[in-house]
Amino acid sequence: MPKGEGLINVLVCAGSFILFIIIAPLLGFLIGSTITLFLLFMRGYKWYWSLGLSASISFIVFWVFGILLQVPLPVNDLGW
Repeated sequence: MPKGEGLINVLVCAGSFILFIIIAPLLGFLIGSTITLFLLFMRGYKWYWSLGLSASISFIVFWVFGILLQVPLPVNDLGW
């Protein structure tokens, strides 16, 4: 079992995964993954980089899997 900073990293990753499982069915994949990635990136980047990276990565993953490959992803009432 890790100790110190390693333990914190493991707990943050596990907590983010649990948060995503809870909010993805409610808010959809795009918003849920953006929030989750933003919280993870905030540990190492400034807020504006975190927001830009998380939104970009979430949109690219949504586009590739949801639109190009037609993989069903959880969506909200607006379709994203």
